[in-house]
Amino acid sequence: MNIVQVGGVTANAADISAKVNRYLTDGGGRWSYPAYDSYPGSPGTAIGPADLLAPALLNVRMKNVGTYYALEGVLGQLNERLDAFPEKSLRDAEAEDLKPLVHFIEILDSPGIHGSRLTMLAKIVHRKRPALFPLYDSHVWKCYVGGDGFPLPVDNKRTWGHFAEAWLPAIQRDLRDQWDFWQDLASLAEETPVTPLRVLDIAAWFMGGPGDPETSTEAVTDPDS
Repeated sequence: MNIVQVGGVTANAADISAKVNRYLTDGGGRWSYPAYDSYPGSPGTAIGPADLLAPALLNVRMKNVGTYYALEGVLGQLNERLDAFPEKSLRDAEAEDLKPLVHFIEILDSPGIHGSRLTMLAKIVHRKRPALFPLYDSHVWKCYVGGDGFPLPVDNKRTWGHFAEAWLPAIQRDLRDQWDFWQDLASLAEETPVTPLRVLDIAAWFMGGPGDPETSTEAVTDPDS
């Protein structure tokens, strides 16, 4: 495999492999791996209060303590929607299986959650369903939203639910079509196991824009999608 593709962006597969390898094996406290992936959070498969702090380990900072209380206030709704997720990986999910994920993301639409958008929400729930629910940030957005050759056109009036309906199948295709590549890279994570879906996100970080987890935040303010 010479070329890797994430959304509408392509890159040299050997170059991305080297960058992901460095991210997963370099250590020394310079990266969000393994801090984010090994963070214990709240026990069990439901989202608990301790899970609300996990995004900070991917450099997603709450605007203020009000964001924490707003997320805590909707834990019941989040877990009700989380309970409807299929017991499958994103690779194996059918079109019908993606509807609960869309419904989960729709909680961000009016009235939404104070101080939270998809970057925050995805980095809370991914740890609970790491093979099914993708991570998201502005670099992922840049991989999937654009002009010709991108899965999603730019549309600033699109709701989060409509964004999810188009984005989830697109990221699923990239996961399926290059499965062996992502699986091989995931096997590099010896300290704390990660899924191929997590590795796809690491690749998207490098491919979606300038920056390096060593010197830049791994998630910035979400674009209006």
